[in-house]
Amino acid sequence: MPGKVNKNKNQSNEPRCANPKGASPAKPNNDHLADQKMVERARARHMTSTQEFWNGITMLLPLLVCLHYVLSGKWVTDADIRAAEESMDSTDAVGCIQSKMFPKLYAVPPIATLCIVIGFFVHSPFALYYHFACAFQLPPGLIRLDHWSRRMDQAMIHVLGMFWSYGLSGNLIYSLALIAFNADCIYRLWQKDIRPKSSFNRQIILIGSWLLPLLMRGEWLEFFLIAIIYAIGGWIFAGYPFGGWS
Repeated sequence: MPGKVNKNKNQSNEPRCANPKGASPAKPNNDHLADQKMVERARARHMTSTQEFWNGITMLLPLLVCLHYVLSGKWVTDADIRAAEESMDSTDAVGCIQSKMFPKLYAVPPIATLCIVIGFFVHSPFALYYHFACAFQLPPGLIRLDHWSRRMDQAMIHVLGMFWSYGLSGNLIYSLALIAFNADCIYRLWQKDIRPKSSFNRQIILIGSWLLPLLMRGEWLEFFLIAIIYAIGGWIFAGYPFGGWS
């Protein structure tokens, strides 16, 4: 019959709801917003192949400086050498290094000095590989921020920090505490989400841990000079004032 409406007993006039009563509402998925921010960050920090190439070349400089410092005997003073010569006899000279190629390398450097050198040798190859990958292999964009070589580059900075913690302090307890901190930083670097701000803040803490032993020993000039260098470097890295050459 016209105008007649059939009503089912099971039908209800109440509005349908995706969640049952008492259930908490679904959380919004903001992954696309986070990805968009990272895309914009990658675009803002874009470097050309030439710039990435020279970035990689600069990773070789610390290695060359360390080799020169160790092999030329810069880690020991002339006064220390004269004192050692006066206190040694012919039998003591057996443990010394006598090399025609490196005449000033009189002995194996102290463990603390070797820790600094090892730290550079551990990090530099991975940094070199990442920058060369960006120069010749990886296309511009988000992949450069999320690639395994970038995570490994940053992870090796914290491995370097493990060696430097003893190299700059000579204190085993202090070093063990920083090893735990750096291990946690490495773990977080391999999580799915990219968190550049968190990684940068942790690197600031890491640099502070290198400066603290200088401050505790009263090496004020070295402390302020290194702090200024890292402050300028951090500003250039974070602010990107020179574009791709920052």
